[in-house]
Amino acid sequence: MNLYLIAGFAIAVAGGAALLRRKRHQATLQALARRESLTDVEIYRQFYAGRNFDEAAVRSAWNEIAETLRVPADKLRPTDKFGADVGACSITSEELDTLVEVAAKRAARQGREVDIASLATVDDYVRAFAASAVHS
Repeated sequence: MNLYLIAGFAIAVAGGAALLRRKRHQATLQALARRESLTDVEIYRQFYAGRNFDEAAVRSAWNEIAETLRVPADKLRPTDKFGADVGACSITSEELDTLVEVAAKRAARQGREVDIASLATVDDYVRAFAASAVHS
């Protein structure tokens, strides 16, 4: 009997966590939806042009964040903080965990040592990987 009680409790906790994750993701999407949409070209020109960043590398890193965190790329901004503005969750975020894995693979492919734990914002991520494309 206790086994059924424990299993029921575990299912309830897991369901609650999933519901909370979905609710936080929806809140993030609603906040992002209020922003002006920017094309890849506009993002590069406004935030990275003239700073020795490869445009294709900026686009690639930017879109990698958007795809992994399941947010619209045209609504992201360099100041968006991981775990707060994007990829937010109450305890852990599967999307942020995935982004860490993706970043580690990207760093390995580029032959770069990147302190992934220090990448706190979209801009940190883009700078870490777009700058490496220029200096490779």
